[in-house]
Amino acid sequence: MAFVHVSLVPVLGHPPEQKTKPTQHSVRAMRQLGLTPDFLCCRGVAALDDGARSKLSLFTSVPPHGIVSLHDVSNLYRVPLMMMEQGVPEMLCRRLRLPPFHQHKREADGGAFRFADEELVRSWTELADSVDRPAEEVVIAMVGKYLEQGDAYLSVVKAL
Repeated sequence: MAFVHVSLVPVLGHPPEQKTKPTQHSVRAMRQLGLTPDFLCCRGVAALDDGARSKLSLFTSVPPHGIVSLHDVSNLYRVPLMMMEQGVPEMLCRRLRLPPFHQHKREADGGAFRFADEELVRSWTELADSVDRPAEEVVIAMVGKYLEQGDAYLSVVKAL
């Protein structure tokens, strides 16, 4: 079993600084319930900087390599790629004591799994790239009862 804690790391102040206290408090609340996270997935507008990562590691007892930065990206299809770059599949396999799911290893990385050669990852990357640069424009019409109210269908508009 693996516990993955997802938390927001807001960026506040002048100059902008990543605030780790909310994550520290939520991990403490989890521990009071008897749950200890194996990994932290930290959401935010920017990638988690080294100072915030080390502070989170120090105050949550999660090793630095177990802290994953899930910052904003251009589209949703880039999130799995970002997680692969940070070694999330390998960390989960190690934690769950699963055998390696890919046998090819790189010598320079000390035997880390290699995903760049996989056809699935290559096609997923092409999909993410195609979403970033669409071939043509599409017109979408929306019919609704409360169109006069500006925020009645805000979630639909944001999703489009």
